[in-house]
Amino acid sequence: MAGEILVRLVNVTKYFFDAGDKTLTSRLLHKRENRHVELNQVTIHLYRGETLGIIGLPGSGKSVVGKLISKVIEPSSGKVRNNYPTFLASHHHQFTGHHSLDQMIETVLLSYNVPLAQFAAKTKQILTYAELDERAKVPFDELTTGEKSQLFVALTYFLKPEVVIYDDLSRHLNPSFKEKFKTVIELLMRDGKAIVLIEEELDVIREKANYMTWLSHGQVRKSGTPDEVIPLYTNYVTRYEQSLGTKNESLFDLEYKMQRQAIGDEEAMRRVSKHSKKVVNQEMRRLLIMTVSLLAACLLFFVLIWKQVEYEPKSEVKDETAIVKKKEEFTDKYAFAVVQNDDAPITYKNKLFVKVPAGTLIEITGYNNKDYRISYDDKDMTMKRSQLLYINPAALYDDHRFNELEKYMYGNYSNFKDFFNSYLGKSHAVINDELYPESNHRYRVKLTKNKIYLHFNDKNKMTGISFPIEKEDELRKAFNIKEQQWIVKIGDSYAVADFDRNQWLYFKM
Repeated sequence: MAGEILVRLVNVTKYFFDAGDKTLTSRLLHKRENRHVELNQVTIHLYRGETLGIIGLPGSGKSVVGKLISKVIEPSSGKVRNNYPTFLASHHHQFTGHHSLDQMIETVLLSYNVPLAQFAAKTKQILTYAELDERAKVPFDELTTGEKSQLFVALTYFLKPEVVIYDDLSRHLNPSFKEKFKTVIELLMRDGKAIVLIEEELDVIREKANYMTWLSHGQVRKSGTPDEVIPLYTNYVTRYEQSLGTKNESLFDLEYKMQRQAIGDEEAMRRVSKHSKKVVNQEMRRLLIMTVSLLAACLLFFVLIWKQVEYEPKSEVKDETAIVKKKEEFTDKYAFAVVQNDDAPITYKNKLFVKVPAGTLIEITGYNNKDYRISYDDKDMTMKRSQLLYINPAALYDDHRFNELEKYMYGNYSNFKDFFNSYLGKSHAVINDELYPESNHRYRVKLTKNKIYLHFNDKNKMTGISFPIEKEDELRKAFNIKEQQWIVKIGDSYAVADFDRNQWLYFKM
């Protein structure tokens, strides 16, 4: 392992609701009978060059972990961080439709930006490696599970994404292709890719995994090396199988069964307390308030008589500042955003904390109707949604190469883009020492005799580069751009063409 963490799942809980009950009340209160908890407080780290094995009995939540890592689904709470190209090879999340196998492969190649001129050769190579040459024109849905598994292995071998998730493939492979599968895992590891093996059978995991996580009833039961985890797991499986068909079957592992739902209930209660605290007792509370108000009025009446104070009615004055609005809660959401206006305020506990300039990259952790909750200075703070341009790492933005866009970029940047881009992630001190900026603002500095600005985050690291747009009309026409802020993916980075400011912003998340 190279020590670099590519994927983080931190205290992740995921539950689903019964599709038959979509009432607002049931969703708000998260009634136990309508909520199915899949994962509870799961934390997993995936390192570059690592093969992580995930094991567990059916229904333990293994496939849900794969979907969370690949961002097919989002967590109910907790954080999932993965900003790398990810391939989910799973029969629980697969391509469907009546397109032929070779057409489906071409669709995948297109999503991975393989040049069109290479499609025919790549498709042939993938089919041959998957041992499916004679099935090229067969509709994908008509392939056997084993054939689909072979295809998934071949696709990952030729595409080589940074993160690969193999979900329940090995048991569907014949012995010879299973050896080929092990070879692909070894080659991807040598290339520094991160691999997740989700399996019920242990032979491939035992041989290839560096590290393992055992899930039991949606919870991490044990993590460690295969030598540490597998003996405990096999003993557990033996005891489980011995309990089947006996009076002890329903009692087996009862504690973890109960914890699975109990942890979900704790979270639900936290949400209930936020959104609908004491709903059941609201009639009693209303009665109590009325009683106290009546007693207070009677007391005031007798005090006025005793003091012989003449009561003079006053005209009613509406003081809108006295209206207390219920604090609006946030829905968890992990994404990024770019500040659109200079001097955009960041607030902490309803007080101004700092103002940041346009181009500052912000990490979003939640949202409501008006604000984003952000992670700033290791604290939860807020910004107005109107101040930010939302960037979703899982969205399918237009994908282009630098050589397609550089003619529309400021020349001093495009001619030396590799040099400038190499400073992304460097500290403010390094920038000052090596680039001699014209200005020394905390969040944005201007390079001397240039129209290039460097942007810094709350950790004082350089996160973005902004510079003028060239030939705006040609740019709009060439890419049929209608919006005022055009988000485009360039390799593993992003760029925003902000036509309101006539400015590009290039950044990595």
